[in-house]
Amino acid sequence: MPSMTLGLDKVFHAAADVRFPSSVVQSAVAALRAGKHLILTGPPGTGKSTLAVALAQAATSVGLSGPALVTTGTADWTTTDTVGGYRLDPNTGNTGMGGLVFAPGLLLKAIHADSWLVIDELNRADIDKAIGPFFSVLSGQPVVLPFVNGDGEHYSIVPPGASVPPNTEVYRVPASWRLIATMNERDRDLLFTLSEAFMRRFAVIRVPAPAAEADWDWILRTRATVGHPSLAERLRRLTRLSHPQLGPAIIIDAARYISHRLSMSFETCQPIDPAAIMKDAVEALVEPQLVALLGEDEQKARRYIRREVLYPESDSHAPGTDDEDQEKSDHGQQLLAGLLSLDDARSEEDEQDL
Repeated sequence: MPSMTLGLDKVFHAAADVRFPSSVVQSAVAALRAGKHLILTGPPGTGKSTLAVALAQAATSVGLSGPALVTTGTADWTTTDTVGGYRLDPNTGNTGMGGLVFAPGLLLKAIHADSWLVIDELNRADIDKAIGPFFSVLSGQPVVLPFVNGDGEHYSIVPPGASVPPNTEVYRVPASWRLIATMNERDRDLLFTLSEAFMRRFAVIRVPAPAAEADWDWILRTRATVGHPSLAERLRRLTRLSHPQLGPAIIIDAARYISHRLSMSFETCQPIDPAAIMKDAVEALVEPQLVALLGEDEQKARRYIRREVLYPESDSHAPGTDDEDQEKSDHGQQLLAGLLSLDDARSEEDEQDL
């Protein structure tokens, strides 16, 4: 069967710049071979989009798909964007519909071209509003659209194995056609609001952050190098933040940011303050991931970042390791701004008193 020709080697080749757990890639390929569409979930920055595109590119390379159609979900999407709708006919007067003609949306364009469709960040869209009648198609039922062609025939969308409704111009879904979507983990609960018939057509696979130290070693060595030992160690400690998990893309972005800050320090002959540079990198790139946490989880994450990333024990400038007054200095307060609340500071003082 054509669906059995999607090979692991083609996917790994297409995603050569990212190191995915073999089990994740195997699960994704097995689901696609089994006829399922795919939803990839996981923490931000774990490479969900890269894997989705790699799967589609691998399908193209073996003839399962035309060139993949890649798009990003938006809150403004309606069925006009995804399925289609009437638009002004550039050749007004050639139809009997008052200058309007049916224009296919993203889904129908992909089906017509026999190209796999990748929807990045599906969670941004209102799924019910955006997908509309395509729910039924993905549930295995043909759908007749409320739009007609120049001959007065309605358009229909017909899934594999289903009969074509009479007197319709058909968009037939190829048996090898797949829809691959990505979704942030925090929005995964949206999936449970969809119908069982719809979800039976999908496999939901989690793309986790790397767990093995060897994987992080490879990322830090090949994609996130920092030419400063203290900052390199801080970056490594940041990879060990357990909740929220940070994906490789965030760590790579942080390394690039830090490298540019180091370059600017050399350009301006300014002394390098590793804690200040790391604090700024955390505020710009990690802080947005912390705002989704609540209560004690957020406090634990901030406490870990302060103790292990900004002021690791090996750093002689860590507050409290040399001089108790340093933590109270104006400079220290500026570095801690936004990363440690007053309540956290007081609770830590109380713990030390005990």
